[in-house]
Amino acid sequence: MKRSIILLVALFTAAPLSAQSLDWDLSPVTSSLERVVPTLLGIFCFVALFGWTVWNLIQNWKDRAEILTNAGWALLIIAVGYGIVYGAMQILL
Repeated sequence: MKRSIILLVALFTAAPLSAQSLDWDLSPVTSSLERVVPTLLGIFCFVALFGWTVWNLIQNWKDRAEILTNAGWALLIIAVGYGIVYGAMQILL
């Protein structure tokens, strides 16, 4: 236990010295974040909407027209939200 603490302290002590000699290029990280964050958000929202719609159709088949109308509006809102998040990620990163 004592050796692992000494090793951890030595690593944290040496980290600033090695960081000065490295060239930190984060452009691949930011370019992948520009695509990954909006895509994951869109997929999550679409799966949640699909599950919500199926569950409501199973529970309330007689109100299927209203449920499908609400699902259509929600899909439109998800598309607009995806565009806003995608545009914001392009601007911020």
